Amino acid sequence: MTIPGFPLKKFMGVPACYIYNWIIGLWLMNIMISFLYYTFEEKREERIEARKNRKTQNAPTGVSEN
Repeated sequence: MTIPGFPLKKFMGVPACYIYNWIIGLWLMNIMISFLYYTFEEKREERIEARKNRKTQNAPTGVSEN
């Protein structure tokens, strides 16, 4: 799909926007999301474990205790 009057710059025989979208969309974005998911999941498990073992009284779990 092209826009009339908008030239697609070629890079290695492929339009450069395809290469850019491949790198950003399929690699960098997925790596960042997986890193954040792993990091926050580990922290959540540590908070739950601390609360179960009563290491701290006010270990935050994100759940209201009303």
